[in-house]
Amino acid sequence: MYKLLLGLTVYYHHVNDILLFERNKLMNHAKFNNSIQETISKLKKDIKRYNIIISTGNVIKIILSASIPILIHQASDHPSLLLTVSIASAIITIIQSTMSAFNFENKVQTATQILMKIENEKLLYLTRTKPYIKSDEDNFHLFILNLQDELNDIISDFNEVNN
Repeated sequence: MYKLLLGLTVYYHHVNDILLFERNKLMNHAKFNNSIQETISKLKKDIKRYNIIISTGNVIKIILSASIPILIHQASDHPSLLLTVSIASAIITIIQSTMSAFNFENKVQTATQILMKIENEKLLYLTRTKPYIKSDEDNFHLFILNLQDELNDIISDFNEVNN
């Protein structure tokens, strides 16, 4: 749980680092878009990596779980297969414990929420859709505030669920 919270904090600070530039100068629009796109790309990469870990773990658990009854049936003729059954059971337990300990599914959910919020705000910002119908500087500051509020809400929700 600490690592997920740390990861959320890193995302939050990464977005803040991207967005909080000199207060009195308007950031270059292209540079701003590139910074947001880098954050989006990082989130997508992390989500993909977590999904690969989850999927791989699940496939291994399915294969091992399906093989255990077959191996037990064969163990009456070959008692040494009981060691293989024990190892398969231990691997299933290790995978399940790892998935629970690192909370990969919750990480995917939280990262996906953050990604959707950033992409939504980016779309509204770039298309100058309400609430981004003011000057460039006002829109920039509004974007920062909206994104910070959204991220704070997600982190608060995460903390409530995990405490």
